[in-house]
Amino acid sequence: MHDATYSSIDVWLDAALKGGAWSDALESTRRALGADALALSIAFAGRSSETVTAPASAPNFTAAMAAGAVTRAVAGNPRGDAITLELAAFGASPEAAAELKQAATAALRAVQVRAQMAALEANAALTSAAFDLLPFGVALVDAGLELKEHNLSFKTILARADALVLRERRLHCRSRGDHEALVRYVSEALSGATTPDLLRVSRPGGERPYVLRPLGRPGSAKSHCLLLLLDPDRAPAADSLRAHYCGGLGPRTTHSRNRRPTRRLR
Repeated sequence: MHDATYSSIDVWLDAALKGGAWSDALESTRRALGADALALSIAFAGRSSETVTAPASAPNFTAAMAAGAVTRAVAGNPRGDAITLELAAFGASPEAAAELKQAATAALRAVQVRAQMAALEANAALTSAAFDLLPFGVALVDAGLELKEHNLSFKTILARADALVLRERRLHCRSRGDHEALVRYVSEALSGATTPDLLRVSRPGGERPYVLRPLGRPGSAKSHCLLLLLDPDRAPAADSLRAHYCGGLGPRTTHSRNRRPTRRLR
């Protein structure tokens, strides 16, 4: 994959975590592919759909799509996945087809992550099982970076000890610069400041960095910070998305006596 496509994937990841419209990520992808126009179509488990184009006004694009004069890439299974996505490119070279498919996969991952973040922020309490099913790391820390709670994905990343470690229950980055940034990052989030830029935590060997972002709504001071930790090389699990769109973050069960206690995220 070309460096331009790697850059496009990072843009989709940023869009997922920062929120807002998909148009900027789509425009970046269009430029990376060298296409005249690009259309993004998202379907949410048959409930609704969303279409975005780049540039926003592409007068010949609708006619080109109707005539089949576009290159298409689909990500997700319409028959089983909670979210499916299609990218359609007009004016892209035939050699760009593979990169278009990679971009569609990155875009789908971004849409999935944003959907799960919205579900997480909308629930003041999660069952332990649902908390651990989230395909990205979530942790609760205080101002001193003491780890109060964390889910299975966060624990898995910590076990690698390649970028983040625990020292006396406090979260530390192996890179001094990253750790100083994390301290500032959490302090700003706890003060109620606007969400800072995403923090990329470097890893050895040239591997793509982890991405950290605080969850929650800015505007009010708080005593604990909810952190999201994302491994950019791991796609969200389709099953957890499907469970969310079928009525909750965790899988439904009729065996209530086997449920674990509710874990509340402050």
